Amino acid sequence: MKYKKFIVSLVCGFALCLTAGLFVPKMSAEAQLGDVSLEDSYTLGESIFIPKTSVTVDGKEYDTEIIVVFPSGTAYASNEIKAKEEGLYRIQYRAVVNGELKVFEKTFEVINNLYGVTSTASSISY
Repeated sequence: MKYKKFIVSLVCGFALCLTAGLFVPKMSAEAQLGDVSLEDSYTLGESIFIPKTSVTVDGKEYDTEIIVVFPSGTAYASNEIKAKEEGLYRIQYRAVVNGELKVFEKTFEVINNLYGVTSTASSISY
Protein backbone atom coordinates (compact mmCIF):
# COMPACT_ATOMS: atom_id res chain seq x y z
CA MET A 1 0.00 0.00 0.00
CA LYS A 2 2.82 2.44 0.87
CA TYR A 3 4.60 1.41 -2.31
CA LYS A 4 1.47 2.21 -4.40
CA LYS A 5 1.09 5.66 -2.80
CA PHE A 6 4.77 6.37 -3.41
CA ILE A 7 4.51 5.42 -7.12
CA VAL A 8 1.29 7.45 -7.56
CA SER A 9 2.80 10.53 -5.89
CA LEU A 10 5.99 10.13 -7.95
CA VAL A 11 4.00 9.94 -11.22
CA CYS A 12 1.84 12.94 -10.18
CA GLY A 13 4.92 14.98 -9.29
CA PHE A 14 6.56 14.12 -12.61
CA ALA A 15 3.38 15.05 -14.52
CA LEU A 16 3.12 18.35 -12.61
CA CYS A 17 6.74 19.27 -13.43
CA LEU A 18 6.25 18.35 -17.08
CA THR A 19 3.03 20.37 -17.33
CA ALA A 20 4.56 23.41 -15.59
CA GLY A 21 7.38 23.42 -18.14
CA LEU A 22 4.87 23.79 -20.97
CA PHE A 23 3.44 27.01 -19.54
CA VAL A 24 6.68 28.87 -18.89
CA PRO A 25 6.58 32.09 -20.94
CA LYS A 26 8.94 32.13 -23.89
CA MET A 27 11.79 34.58 -23.41
CA SER A 28 11.82 37.03 -26.28
CA ALA A 29 15.03 37.83 -28.07
CA GLU A 30 16.72 41.11 -27.28
CA ALA A 31 15.78 44.03 -29.53
CA GLN A 32 18.64 45.49 -31.56
CA LEU A 33 18.74 49.03 -32.94
CA GLY A 34 20.07 49.39 -36.49
CA ASP A 35 23.19 51.40 -37.27
CA VAL A 36 22.95 55.11 -36.45
CA SER A 37 25.69 57.54 -37.43
CA LEU A 38 25.70 60.79 -35.44
CA GLU A 39 28.55 63.15 -34.56
CA ASP A 40 29.54 63.58 -30.91
CA SER A 41 29.03 67.35 -31.18
CA TYR A 42 27.53 69.96 -33.48
CA THR A 43 27.71 73.77 -33.61
CA LEU A 44 24.91 76.08 -32.49
CA GLY A 45 22.76 77.06 -35.48
CA GLU A 46 23.71 73.99 -37.52
CA SER A 47 21.05 71.93 -39.30
CA ILE A 48 21.22 68.32 -38.15
CA PHE A 49 19.78 65.36 -40.04
CA ILE A 50 18.77 62.45 -37.78
CA PRO A 51 19.10 59.15 -39.69
CA LYS A 52 16.14 56.77 -39.72
CA THR A 53 16.68 53.18 -38.65
CA SER A 54 14.74 50.13 -37.50
CA VAL A 55 14.63 47.74 -34.55
CA THR A 56 15.24 44.03 -35.16
CA VAL A 57 13.83 41.25 -32.98
CA ASP A 58 14.10 37.57 -33.96
CA GLY A 59 15.08 38.59 -37.49
CA LYS A 60 11.97 40.76 -37.97
CA GLU A 61 12.38 44.52 -38.50
CA TYR A 62 10.12 47.15 -36.93
CA ASP A 63 9.94 50.79 -38.03
CA THR A 64 10.98 53.42 -35.50
CA GLU A 65 9.67 56.85 -34.64
CA ILE A 66 12.29 59.53 -33.98
CA ILE A 67 11.84 61.88 -31.01
CA VAL A 68 14.41 64.67 -30.51
CA VAL A 69 14.64 65.98 -26.94
CA PHE A 70 16.31 69.40 -26.70
CA PRO A 71 18.42 70.41 -23.65
CA SER A 72 15.46 72.42 -22.32
CA GLY A 73 13.28 69.28 -22.34
CA THR A 74 11.22 70.29 -25.38
CA ALA A 75 10.62 67.26 -27.61
CA TYR A 76 9.84 67.05 -31.33
CA ALA A 77 9.01 64.13 -33.60
CA SER A 78 11.33 65.00 -36.47
CA ASN A 79 14.32 63.64 -38.35
CA GLU A 80 15.82 67.08 -39.07
CA ILE A 81 16.38 69.90 -36.58
CA LYS A 82 18.11 73.25 -36.26
CA ALA A 83 20.44 73.26 -33.23
CA LYS A 84 19.08 76.34 -31.46
CA GLU A 85 20.05 75.45 -27.87
CA GLU A 86 23.43 74.66 -26.34
CA GLY A 87 23.72 71.44 -24.36
CA LEU A 88 23.00 67.73 -24.55
CA TYR A 89 20.42 66.53 -27.08
CA ARG A 90 18.78 63.10 -26.75
CA ILE A 91 17.54 61.20 -29.79
CA GLN A 92 14.96 58.54 -28.94
CA TYR A 93 14.19 55.77 -31.40
CA ARG A 94 10.84 54.21 -30.45
CA ALA A 95 9.26 51.04 -31.83
CA VAL A 96 6.31 48.90 -30.78
CA VAL A 97 7.40 45.25 -30.76
CA ASN A 98 4.73 42.64 -29.99
CA GLY A 99 2.66 45.26 -28.16
CA GLU A 100 5.61 46.47 -26.07
CA LEU A 101 7.26 49.87 -26.51
CA LYS A 102 11.04 49.65 -27.04
CA VAL A 103 13.04 52.88 -26.64
CA PHE A 104 16.68 53.33 -27.66
CA GLU A 105 18.55 56.56 -27.00
CA LYS A 106 21.52 58.28 -28.64
CA THR A 107 23.00 61.60 -27.53
CA PHE A 108 25.11 64.43 -28.89
CA GLU A 109 26.18 67.85 -27.67
CA VAL A 110 25.66 71.26 -29.28
CA ILE A 111 28.32 73.84 -28.51
CA ASN A 112 28.60 77.54 -29.25
CA ASN A 113 31.87 78.39 -30.97
CA LEU A 114 32.25 82.05 -30.07
CA TYR A 115 35.13 82.47 -32.49
CA GLY A 116 36.70 80.27 -35.13
CA VAL A 117 39.73 80.66 -37.34
CA THR A 118 39.03 79.94 -40.99
CA SER A 119 42.28 81.09 -42.63
CA THR A 120 45.77 82.39 -41.92
CA ALA A 121 44.42 85.93 -42.40
CA SER A 122 42.02 85.53 -39.44
CA SER A 123 42.90 87.39 -36.27
CA ILE A 124 41.43 88.23 -32.90
CA SER A 125 42.09 91.04 -30.48
CA TYR A 126 40.76 91.95 -27.08
